[in-house]
Amino acid sequence: MALLFALLITGCLFSFSVYVVVKDIFANPILSRTNVNQRPVATAGGLVFIVALVPIWLVIAWHERSGYQILSGEYLQAVFLATGTVGLFGVLGLIDDLLASGTERGFRGHLGALRRGQLSTGALKLVAGSMGALALAALWSSGSWWRILLSGAVVALAANLANLFDRAPARVTKVSTLLTVAAVAISLVFSAGSLPEPHAAWGAAALVLGMSWGLLVPELSEKVMLGDTGANPLGATIGLTAVLVAPAAIELGLLVVLLGLNLVSERVSFSKIIAKNKLLNSFDMWGRNSGAPFS
Repeated sequence: MALLFALLITGCLFSFSVYVVVKDIFANPILSRTNVNQRPVATAGGLVFIVALVPIWLVIAWHERSGYQILSGEYLQAVFLATGTVGLFGVLGLIDDLLASGTERGFRGHLGALRRGQLSTGALKLVAGSMGALALAALWSSGSWWRILLSGAVVALAANLANLFDRAPARVTKVSTLLTVAAVAISLVFSAGSLPEPHAAWGAAALVLGMSWGLLVPELSEKVMLGDTGANPLGATIGLTAVLVAPAAIELGLLVVLLGLNLVSERVSFSKIIAKNKLLNSFDMWGRNSGAPFS
């Protein structure tokens, strides 16, 4: 458990440090988006995650060549899992943040565009993200192919769901933190992981969640938002680490829940549900500069 906290803090420090160094980049007009409070906010804050991979890889290289075995082989696997997921889903999200094309939104919109032979950035992310999720599941899981397909679907749906929560300052970070704590607690009871040290897989989620914590203050101050570049890898990493420690029955249940939430989002606004619930709204508003709910 101490290593999980260490990876969480490491991700947070690296992310915040990178943000301090590159924050002037977010002043570029190409990243500016207007929120419902009519304030300009820089999107693609998850770009910090991608840049932070460089010092993380340097630390890994030092760890491997120094002879100090701070991390076990399984925890190193978890770190590689995190960096691979951030790299893949971060780049796909960045493409969508910067080059978003077409008016289609949601699964129906993207699938409809594909049927018409149109490849929007959202459709590209959907297709490439699904294929990447399968690849990551196949690389890190020792299960059968049907289990890999199941895991890939969970990862892709988790990535998309995280993006749906990126509608208010730090909302996706808050929700991801609650889900991660709950998932870790559940995995301590039900463990049938694909790794020899299954709970080490949560090191990946801890590292990437820490990266999002590093942007918590800038997000709450409405200076930057994670965007697809940050929300997608955050959701995908949590989804992937979950399937690596969950037995098949729980993984199947997780798939049903994720699919249901993604489909419901086509018809219902999560922001409106949150705004109408006193407890959820208080949690959502914590730390924010303004009282106006985001849509």
